[in-house]
Amino acid sequence: MRCRHAAPDAAPFHFDGTFHKPSHLPAPLDAWEPGWYWHTLRAGGRLCGVRIRAAVTSAKPALRVALYARGRVSAGDRDAIRRELRWRFDLTADLRKFSRQARQNRRLRTVVSKWRDTRDSCAYSIYELLVVSLLLQNATVRRTVQMMQSLLEAFGTKLTFDGKTLFAIWRPAEAAAVSESDLRALKIGYRARFLKRLSADFAKRKVDEMKLRALDADAARKELMRHSMK
Repeated sequence: MRCRHAAPDAAPFHFDGTFHKPSHLPAPLDAWEPGWYWHTLRAGGRLCGVRIRAAVTSAKPALRVALYARGRVSAGDRDAIRRELRWRFDLTADLRKFSRQARQNRRLRTVVSKWRDTRDSCAYSIYELLVVSLLLQNATVRRTVQMMQSLLEAFGTKLTFDGKTLFAIWRPAEAAAVSESDLRALKIGYRARFLKRLSADFAKRKVDEMKLRALDADAARKELMRHSMK
């Protein structure tokens, strides 16, 4: 375990609004309690359990991050995890100008006052988010959770740390190597074919998340759509 202090790059900071979205998929991929957040994360070639908690007040925000992993966590791994957390939870965002303008709008004032300085965050990588989106197609949330649970138990990695038991989603190459019939046996239906195709595109680096992050929103959307049309 390695414990580090980290600070969002702009204050103030709404911890619970950033790390817990009520509309999130209720699958065992992360856990939240007020002021605390647990997640599994692949970064820097390592799979870690991550516990994040608010260290001080929102006016002078800081995060205390604990990493749980087998063996030594190198300085390079810690840097990679720090970069990934900053990206996924939008810790570099400076929302002060937006907050000032929103508070002047009578329609937004109440909401902004309650959720001021919540980041537009997503805990998943692009591949993981696309897997979730695929399972949500033509299915209720309950059905999606059932499909995700089956896939996680078959191909995911279970991590128990800090009193929590969570799963990490499989690597793309692992799902790409599974036959469509074996995937269908997990009762995910027609999604098996699309999960294999999606996983193969990422495994073969036809879709490269790091390159997409360097593009602006329109260019990234066009690049993703280009692959979806093939």
